[in-house]
Amino acid sequence: MISPDSWDLGSAADDSGPNPTQPAQDHTPEDSNHSIDTRDSSLEIMTQPSVMLSSGSGEKVFVGNTAAISFLQFLQKTLERHIGRSGFTDAQESRRLFEAETVDTGSSHFYDRLSVEDKTAYIQYFFDTSNGLLDLYTWEEVCRLLNMESQTSTQGRSPTLSFLSPLESASLYLMVAIGAQCYGPTKDAVVWAAELFSYARKIAFAQMLESPSLDLVRVFLLMAFYMFGACRRNSAFMYLGCASRAADILGLHEAAQHKHMPASTRNARLRAAKSIRVFDVVCSSILGRSSSTPSLRPGHSSYVSDSTDDGSDVVYRALALGATYEIASVLDTAVKKSAEGELDTDTAESLVLALQQRSRNFPSILRKVNEDKSNSSRHTIIGNVHVSGAYYFSVILVTRQFLIQHIVPQLSDVSGPPQNHDLAGKAKVDQLADACIEAATFMAHMCHQVMRSGHLLGNMCILKAWIFATGLVLGFSLLVEDSSNASERRTAFLKSLQVLGELRHLSPQAEQYYNILSSFHQAIKAYKERTQRRKRASRGTLVDCVFLPEGTGDITEPEAITTQLPSPEMTMQDLSSVEWLENLPLDVLNDTEPMDPSLMGDSDVIMRMLWESERFALDYPAGMLPEADCTILC
Repeated sequence: MISPDSWDLGSAADDSGPNPTQPAQDHTPEDSNHSIDTRDSSLEIMTQPSVMLSSGSGEKVFVGNTAAISFLQFLQKTLERHIGRSGFTDAQESRRLFEAETVDTGSSHFYDRLSVEDKTAYIQYFFDTSNGLLDLYTWEEVCRLLNMESQTSTQGRSPTLSFLSPLESASLYLMVAIGAQCYGPTKDAVVWAAELFSYARKIAFAQMLESPSLDLVRVFLLMAFYMFGACRRNSAFMYLGCASRAADILGLHEAAQHKHMPASTRNARLRAAKSIRVFDVVCSSILGRSSSTPSLRPGHSSYVSDSTDDGSDVVYRALALGATYEIASVLDTAVKKSAEGELDTDTAESLVLALQQRSRNFPSILRKVNEDKSNSSRHTIIGNVHVSGAYYFSVILVTRQFLIQHIVPQLSDVSGPPQNHDLAGKAKVDQLADACIEAATFMAHMCHQVMRSGHLLGNMCILKAWIFATGLVLGFSLLVEDSSNASERRTAFLKSLQVLGELRHLSPQAEQYYNILSSFHQAIKAYKERTQRRKRASRGTLVDCVFLPEGTGDITEPEAITTQLPSPEMTMQDLSSVEWLENLPLDVLNDTEPMDPSLMGDSDVIMRMLWESERFALDYPAGMLPEADCTILC
């Protein structure tokens, strides 16, 4: 077995081209039986290949085999083989990489109309939604920038004589834009944020080729973060590349060289280096692409802090980023090994154990919330969600192919009874498959619990991709009978759907994810109904169904998800006519008790740290910004 702490982080080999798309045909169960009985097709139905998708401009872009959209195409082909064509199998969303429309008109009017208190509140929302993923500025540094900007305005200085550099101003614009994008609460704020982003981008582009600097790295990383939230992932990767190259020129990854610098400069450079590494690996893993940012050279701890017992926001953000950084090192290895075809059971088991080891070594401050700082509970809880979400998603990514190996034979009976010499290998595959489902279940329960507590913002740029991947895994697991925990999986699947339903109001990408999972739910029901009919037909019956009125639905399982999806001409504002919450069973999704601790396991510290934090709730009124005193928060 490979040691969990000794990973070869060499570059991934190039993947072969995508498989040609076969023309869709109508299938009957008998046709499917014929196709799955051929042994030469068994390898095809057990693999999740890389794909090439069309971008918004029509250009073909690469999506690796670890991406959720690649898994989606695998699921579509699998279900088409068994139940024929349907709305889920024919969905065109999986044929292209979703990209939202962009705003080209740049303007600072939105920013200029805001008071210092409103700017501070929006920046706080940025701090909340980026916690555990980015740590570019301390709150003290932000307040200093705002004070310098205020002095410039008070003294009537022209922009050329501003106390702030252009890149520092761009950073403030971008943090406010991200805060408005994530919080909303209306779509008008999202539109204004897009205009402000475009304005800040012009400033950044004017400075990008003059000389690399730490401020340039920060600005391009902020633009990448905004673009992921705006559903422009290819653009985000371009900005990440610029930030990575500038950081490489500055030597930010050479931690040993930082010891001769002042403490404030050293910490700022280390925070930026870790932020690029974490965000690059996390985003690349979502689309199955290779990361371009090197890990830090030896010479400094992953946790940028002199004291892990200090409860300050500065230390907490550093520790949350350090924990995600530790997970990212294993996640990056998993993506590369999967692309190279080297993710066998032994390697996967070692990766899962490495992830578990890192999670158990998280500092204690990441497992609880300081009871004296309830006003920052959202900030801390979202940080916990990103740290634990990175852990769960990494487990899902490592083990998903073994879930496929576990479930597909039960669907098609391709493998037949296991041979004696393969019993040990099958047991390990089954164990890894269980780990995949367990991680997805924990992810769904965690996100739903945090959503119910009111701590999620309206647009979570990374979480929506994680929960979509979670829903696909849970839905796939529902295709096979497992009476021991089928109800728990079904509940977790519906909770993942509800979280996306909440996030879709500010994110068109989350809306697309929600529609896909809703269609998947219907395909799952169709498959299980067909399977039950075939079982009844094979057993024979002594009783005929004489009369059953239409519209009564399934008498064995209540309808949980509406079959009506938004029509093509329906806008995002017209959501009331298809309000999906009215169709969800309240007894399943609105449970008032937290998840049964017995389902978490004694060693699952990630889940425990979340439940401990739920007792803190924000008092922000809906649709209103909280007033924040910059001097107090500093």
